[in-house]
This record gives sequence, structure tokens and C-alpha cells, in this order.
Amino acid sequence: MGIMYLLSLRQKQDLTFASKHNFKWILIISATNLLMALVYAWCQFYLPQPIAVALNSSTPIFMALFDKILYGVSMTKPQVTWLMVTFFGVLLVANGNQITTIFHDNSHEGSSSF
Repeated sequence: MGIMYLLSLRQKQDLTFASKHNFKWILIISATNLLMALVYAWCQFYLPQPIAVALNSSTPIFMALFDKILYGVSMTKPQVTWLMVTFFGVLLVANGNQITTIFHDNSHEGSSSF
């Protein structure tokens, strides 16, 4: 964020905010994003890869839940649809072997039709 700020200043872009309240929330969101990136990097060292990817992929789900609980933000139908797609993707990453065994019949493995 600091590099983007310096580049904006160099190009003489207007960086004034409507109020100090907006700047406070932008700073909080930026700090939260930095924390999430550091936690994800830490998870890469101590958790199996599929679990770390599932945790990272579930970020939109948690953000939607926090927005609903804390701020009462309602979601549109397309947002709900894509949130469900995200949830299914997280399930697929976390339980890939179990989900694929549902759709793949292994009863014929090891036998021959000749």
C-alpha cells in the first residue's frame, strides 16, 4: 500500500478523503488484509497444503458472514450464487478424495472383463 501511495503522490492524484472516518476504515481494512496474508504465509509452513488452500479460499464466505452479522449487509442473488459456488469449491479442496469417490465407481478396479 505504501508504494501505491507514493506513486499516487508522484502523479499528483487527489488523495483526500471525504472524512477522517473513511481513512480509519481503509487503514483497518489494509491492516486486516496484511494480517491475513501473514497468517496464510505462516499456514504454508505448518499445515498441509489442501487445508491451507481451503482456509484461504474460504475468505469470501467469512467476509460475507461478518458483513451480515456486524453490519447487516444484505446480499443479492448473484452474490449468494457465487458464494455457494465458493463454498462448493472449498468443500472440493478440503475433501477432494471423498467427493470424487461419490462420483467415481471403484467396484470394477482390479478385475478384468476378459
